[in-house]
Amino acid sequence: MHRAPVFCRRMCLVALDLVISEGGLMIARQLSRFALSVALLAALAGAVRTLAVVGGGPGWGMIGNDSTNSRNQPLEHTIGPANANRLALKWVATIAGDVSATPAVVNGAVYFGDFGGMLWKLDAETGQVIWSHSVSDYTGIPGDVVRTSPSVAGNTLVVGDLRHPNMLGIDAKTGELRWMTQVHPDPKGIMTGSPVLAGDTIYTGVSASGAAGPNATFRGAIVALQAQTGRILWRSYSLPDNGGVSGGYAGATMFSPPAVNLPAGLVYGTFGQPYTEPASVTACHAAHGGFTESCEQPGSFLKSVVAFDLKTGEPQWSYRVQGRGPWLQACGGQPPTVTWCAPESDGEKWDIGGSGVNVMRLRMDGHWRDVVGLGGKSGFYTLLDAKTGEFIWNTLIGPGGDQGGMEWGTAFDGNRIYASITNHHHIPYKLTENSVITNLTATGGSWAALDPITGRILWQTADPQVETLPGLGVVGVWDLAPITVANGVVYASSMAKLASQNQMFALDAATGAILWQFGAGSSVNSGPAVVNGTVYWGSGYSRSGVEGSGNRQLFAFSIDGR
Repeated sequence: MHRAPVFCRRMCLVALDLVISEGGLMIARQLSRFALSVALLAALAGAVRTLAVVGGGPGWGMIGNDSTNSRNQPLEHTIGPANANRLALKWVATIAGDVSATPAVVNGAVYFGDFGGMLWKLDAETGQVIWSHSVSDYTGIPGDVVRTSPSVAGNTLVVGDLRHPNMLGIDAKTGELRWMTQVHPDPKGIMTGSPVLAGDTIYTGVSASGAAGPNATFRGAIVALQAQTGRILWRSYSLPDNGGVSGGYAGATMFSPPAVNLPAGLVYGTFGQPYTEPASVTACHAAHGGFTESCEQPGSFLKSVVAFDLKTGEPQWSYRVQGRGPWLQACGGQPPTVTWCAPESDGEKWDIGGSGVNVMRLRMDGHWRDVVGLGGKSGFYTLLDAKTGEFIWNTLIGPGGDQGGMEWGTAFDGNRIYASITNHHHIPYKLTENSVITNLTATGGSWAALDPITGRILWQTADPQVETLPGLGVVGVWDLAPITVANGVVYASSMAKLASQNQMFALDAATGAILWQFGAGSSVNSGPAVVNGTVYWGSGYSRSGVEGSGNRQLFAFSIDGR
């Protein structure tokens, strides 16, 4: 199937907006150097079957560690499957609120924000506070919060504002504000998805709060900024222009991190469901008995992954996860025993959450191929050609739901793709091992590894924690958080809310066996950063109501706590 590029030729040009500048030239220059590096790595790889496009640096400088959003630490050599059971508390910092961000760890310092409204810099070795600032002091907005994972661009820390569509550039040494840029003209915009750095350019998506309803006009967007100044380079929207008048397209926000493919000159963004659509579009879908691709107008990227030109923001291709074609690819060939594939009409599940894409380079059919993979709220992980959007495969890992399915992030280490399943509605499903559906049933979240070439589930491990919920009884707990992988160890988080339960897990990346677990005292929706033999992990997530609990601690773990 090759419908995505054809579809995009009709639809991509409409959503492009605003500012293009010479700032993108810096990326173009870096592109040629990077392409050479990748070619050399590929030549040296020999028998290696898969290869991530970009490796992490000496620290962990952004949400996914690198601009491909791999969530892999290739430089970790201290903690491995043989000694992960000896992980112990190195230090714990008491802070002002929950931490769902992945901390940035660079040059001996840990950077993160919390839901108590503070931004922190801690000593990575001791956990001592180097500086802390109230986000409200930067923005002038009472009760303001930074929930994004920071991106570190030299001496500038870049974070997003959860109360307004602002990006902030902070002096990493002092914590003082260097610049603040409103990246979306609608003040209902907020920054949920974390910024990603490539070269000297920051890429970020824009979501919204309080913007839904029948009179909605807000449109999701992806924006490129100059990292040191905050100057907007370009902005592209997810939906056709509605002129600020209700009754047209609205919504399709972006609350995931972008991912960058430097050799191809592309940045990828994912957009969610619409708030409203034109009456003619609604009528067309109804006349066809459900969502029909031909009913959508040019420039509609709702529930889609879109590839944008790095320098201009011009859309190059798109792939929509909802519709008859994607549903047949996903559910049409499932055996009768699989009862947890979402109905085609269930638009809540056929959506994209905050996971974002993984950019990968795979050895397929005797040659290297750039691909992108994304986990959806449907519980499916989908693999596409990175340059064209052509469908390659998809795999049902677990039940879908408004919170997933896959909600906040997947990982890739060159050997396997790793994902967590939330199972928002606690639907019973069978676990899969080596492509075989077993008799083991889960009613909560789970963690899984996939073969990146075939999509085959290699292993799947249920979260061992349970909870008692009204009307459901004893069920498994959610697993919302992004996965992290380093040196053969998968780090996974649990939303188990009781202080007596364990919420932080280390698993063997090859088998899924649980190697270590730790009770954080609350739910955990943070994926950790792994740097130089230390795991830095936030805790607390009370925003999920009865399915979550809060905390005020960030943990650091190392072998024997040393």
